[in-house]
Amino acid sequence: VPWDRSWVYKTNAKAGSSSVLSFLFALEFGVPFSVKLLTTADHNPDTALHQMRAAHVFEPVLNLPGIENFPDFLANTFSFTVVREPARRVLSSFRYICQSNEKQSEKLLRDRIRLSAVTGFDWDRHPGTVDGFQRFLEFILVESRQEKLVPVNNHWRPQWRNVQVDLLKPDLIGRLEDMPAFYRDLCEALNRPLPKELVADIRNRQPSGDSSAFLADERCINATIPPCVCAALA
Repeated sequence: VPWDRSWVYKTNAKAGSSSVLSFLFALEFGVPFSVKLLTTADHNPDTALHQMRAAHVFEPVLNLPGIENFPDFLANTFSFTVVREPARRVLSSFRYICQSNEKQSEKLLRDRIRLSAVTGFDWDRHPGTVDGFQRFLEFILVESRQEKLVPVNNHWRPQWRNVQVDLLKPDLIGRLEDMPAFYRDLCEALNRPLPKELVADIRNRQPSGDSSAFLADERCINATIPPCVCAALA
């Protein structure tokens, strides 16, 4: 939430949150976000964007003074989020966890260890492979069944849970597949000019590669994850 409380943005991991935060910073302050941070704690090259709450540039709603009724505030303030096609989101999550190991990042370290323990994932052989992706899907299934013991990581947790739809009913839901339309609709709703030079500013983009071997293989999407779990990824 910005300090003028004019909007509420709910981040959704692996659905363009770094890009949206960059856009919102420029929208609020009139300058591009150019802060750099190098850290082993996170392999996201734009991790500084996710420090804006710590810097008190944007604030969690509950940190704002004078908000006595949290649900009423959310219901009466323009809110938005961005979602992503579930199969491509989970593939992006797989590539992200593989990238974290390649860069020897502290981020997702515990998940990488559990992924090996649960599925026999070999970090020397399985990153970036269809076999590795199948094991990752199996890992998500096991994690979802044991969530009372270990919370599911928000990078592959169901999007409806990331957005917390029991608390937040977004007025605008953007689609990662069409961010220009989302930015246009957002600026129109906020009655602000669209900074066109930022529409194509994509942050924390993973190398995409050919997805057909992963997403066209029915073993990955249908056999490894039952329909109920596929729905839960949405």
